[in-house]
Order: sequence, then structure tokens, then C-alpha cells
Amino acid sequence: MRLPPLELREGDREILEAWTRSGTIEARVARRARIVLLAAEGCSNRDIGMIVDLHYNQVGIWRQRYGAYGLAGLTDEERPGRPHVYQHDDVLLLVKLVTTSPPDSTTRWTMESLAEAMAAHGVPISASQVWRICSALDLKPWQVESWMTSHDPDFWEKAGDVCGLYLNPPENAVVWSVDEKSGMQAKSRLTSGSRRDVFRRVVGAYRSVITFGEL
Repeated sequence: MRLPPLELREGDREILEAWTRSGTIEARVARRARIVLLAAEGCSNRDIGMIVDLHYNQVGIWRQRYGAYGLAGLTDEERPGRPHVYQHDDVLLLVKLVTTSPPDSTTRWTMESLAEAMAAHGVPISASQVWRICSALDLKPWQVESWMTSHDPDFWEKAGDVCGLYLNPPENAVVWSVDEKSGMQAKSRLTSGSRRDVFRRVVGAYRSVITFGEL
């Protein structure tokens, strides 16, 4: 039975075509990229095997691996012995990816998605090797730390106003910031005692009262 054309993931065609033309990428990876492209055109495994000079059973394996893992599936599986040593720039690329937002609105990176992203940048790498590098650098992509999480849709606009007071305070004015201490609740007046005083309250992870008045 003839297999249906292999469905490529969004953006993969350009990367695969670039791999087939690259003079720096490994020849075996370029051949696997060509296998996937031919499979996407509807060629059978036997026809692809004749074109790339590879047994059709092996063609089927790379076809299945791309279908299951995407570009990351075209890399070699881990073999016994010393792991492949990646260059300094490759490690920096991985760190850069880990510290940026994951694609497609996903909540966190996984080893598999990082391997796919690395492969998209021309660095074929397995998910297990990504884990080894992250573990050595104490990187934990599944853990995200942030100073404050606000559900207020106008949070950043309000935060910009507050930061603006520090960066460019009004003339003849002074700015104070008061943070709530543990065991001591911060109090703020809803109405000022003097019309010349302006009180602004910011509610977030901590309660801060920022007061500025004319001197």
C-alpha cells in the first residue's frame, strides 16, 4: 500500500531545504532532510531509497522518526561511549533558548521542544543531550521564577507610571516608597489630609504607598 505524503510541520520545509544545500552540515543529516522532503512530495520509500542510495527500510525509519519527533528526530540516537561535545556557541544558543519564552504560547520548555528549536537553528541534538547540558549548567526550563504575577490587564501601564516617578520625578517634588514588612501591615489613607498632597496606591504582590507632594 502506498503511503500518503508526509505532512511537514510549519516552517520545517525551509529548514530542510537549507540543510540539503548546506556545505557545513553533516552529509547524513542532509540526506535525511532530503528523505523527508521527498516523502512530503508523495514518493514511496523504495523510490526515495533509489534516489538517496539507501535501503527502503532505512528510509521508512527516518520517515517515522520525523513524523514522531520532527526535526529533532533526524539526529542520531545516543550511542555507548563518550557523548558528543558541543561547541561553546552551541551551548550559548541553548542557554539563550532556555531563557526566552517557549514557542506557540506553551507554558514551559521541554527537553524535546528545546532539541527541536536547536535543530531549527542548525544544531542537531537529542533531547537527552539537551538534558545533560542543562543539568551541568543547573538550568531548569520547567521552573519559572518571577517577581510578581498580576492579573490586572492594566498592570504594565500602571507600573510604567510608578517607574516614571523614579526615573523622572516632578519638579520640586520628592518620592517615597513604603513596602509592607512581615508582621506589620502597611496602612494607606483613602483620602488625604491636605489637598496639596497626592497619594497613589499600588496593589500587587506587596502593598506599596508612593506619596509625593510639592516642597
